[in-house]
Amino acid sequence: MLCFFCSRRLCCLCRQERQVQGKSIPSQSQKKIDQQIRRCNIHVLSLSDGKIAWTEPTGGQEVYGIAWSKNKDEHLFATCGDKHITFWDVDTKKPHKGTGHGAQTFLSISFDDKGVCYAGAANGNLYSFDKSGKIVGTIEKAHAGAVQAVVWKEGKLITAGMDMAVNEINMSTKKATKLATLASMPKAIDIQGNKVVIGDKSGNITLFNREGEQLNETKKWISHKEGELWGIEVTDKEVITTCDDNKIIVWDYNNRKDKAFAQINEKAEAKLQGNASTSSSLPDNQCSRAVCFNKQTNEIAIGTNSGEVQIRKIEDVKTTIKTIPCSKRWIESMMYSPDGNFLAVGTHSNTVCIYKVPEYELFKEYSHPSSIIGLDWNEDSKFIRSLDEGMGLIFWNMDAQKIDENGPTNCKDTAWFSHNLKLSWHVMGVYPSGVQFSNVNGIARSPDSALVVTGDDWGLVNIYNYPATKGAKCIQLRGHSEHVVRIRFSPSGEYLFSIGGQDKALIQWKKVYCLLYTS
Repeated sequence: MLCFFCSRRLCCLCRQERQVQGKSIPSQSQKKIDQQIRRCNIHVLSLSDGKIAWTEPTGGQEVYGIAWSKNKDEHLFATCGDKHITFWDVDTKKPHKGTGHGAQTFLSISFDDKGVCYAGAANGNLYSFDKSGKIVGTIEKAHAGAVQAVVWKEGKLITAGMDMAVNEINMSTKKATKLATLASMPKAIDIQGNKVVIGDKSGNITLFNREGEQLNETKKWISHKEGELWGIEVTDKEVITTCDDNKIIVWDYNNRKDKAFAQINEKAEAKLQGNASTSSSLPDNQCSRAVCFNKQTNEIAIGTNSGEVQIRKIEDVKTTIKTIPCSKRWIESMMYSPDGNFLAVGTHSNTVCIYKVPEYELFKEYSHPSSIIGLDWNEDSKFIRSLDEGMGLIFWNMDAQKIDENGPTNCKDTAWFSHNLKLSWHVMGVYPSGVQFSNVNGIARSPDSALVVTGDDWGLVNIYNYPATKGAKCIQLRGHSEHVVRIRFSPSGEYLFSIGGQDKALIQWKKVYCLLYTS
């Protein structure tokens, strides 16, 4: 999926297919290119109407980079990738292959203002081509490894490589001057004046100031990098996220920046068999998909994929003050009671474990037929309702300390503090024709109980009136490139937050107005 957003208003201007690898916007052209890996096609889109102006197959070759010529008088762009570099003329719609490079694989590409194209290769060399595709220069071993990124801007040519180095290239003398050595492999780079911004393999974006032949770090934005992003909690000021990448991050959403960062576990343990499915290379004890916050004690509870629960203070997320061996399988759902006296943990061992705060001693435990995927407390902390994968809904009575067999009837007028369950008559309308129970991954109700929002397998955030009865209509928000796994409102209801699983993106949506259909 490829989305365009207005920088002033968060709205989707156009949408294209998923799995975009390379993309670029020309400085003086109203065109846009994206490359769709599975079919290996090049699409040229018009920004004026969002329509595809030209589509051309690449012949099965995967594209790793795209760049427009900076010559204002021509509509020329180049693509590079597996054993090829190709030049495309939008006006004539005729592509032609670059020659003389010996079937090198190119990973990065950039044009200068004279129409010369610079391409970084997997062998560490930097090649320059004219617009006909002919090689006009080569710097051998510009990097001691693949050239991951290259940018020409404001008369400067900067490259970054698998050797962790950031170099400035002088094509006249064929000399590379090292400006910095990074801690993580650089993947993208841009420059503006004396400022250099670099995105690396760890998911970080770092801003440097250049002073002579040296880069000095001035600011770093961290992010999640591996596996899937599932864990999210929202406080009055912060968003807390946990992922399959051994990271817990606290974000200041009013100033839109990261506030604190910590590891989930420093020591790696053996991977568990048959546990949470993930693309992460890390063991289960370094992965987390559940987090919650206790407003009464300022404590954060983190549920790991190895089944342990960690307790930390929000003002010091690096320090674990208590560890609870809760389950033998991963934890998907957690929530503190509204009064702050209890913590309920839903596990994939088919149990809900209730702990007494602040000692975190086990208070009670009850079982489901299958894994727990969601739970809610009622407003006076007297009831819990929990949902499992088999759509089994159970009500737990805290005073009686047992399952209420008549819970649906006895709790029909109960005011629930949250609505995180995908199954109830209040949300029957979030499953239109063709949408199954498993297609909806996350659900949340607004603090004023006016709206209910879902995240689904198609990367959509869907806003309904609450309750959403059968036949309810919705507003759909696009922004994620993968399935949306969790949705949360800020306590004020001013902001909505969504997280994508594989895209590991946290998107903050602002409620400007919301006029939904009446029914």
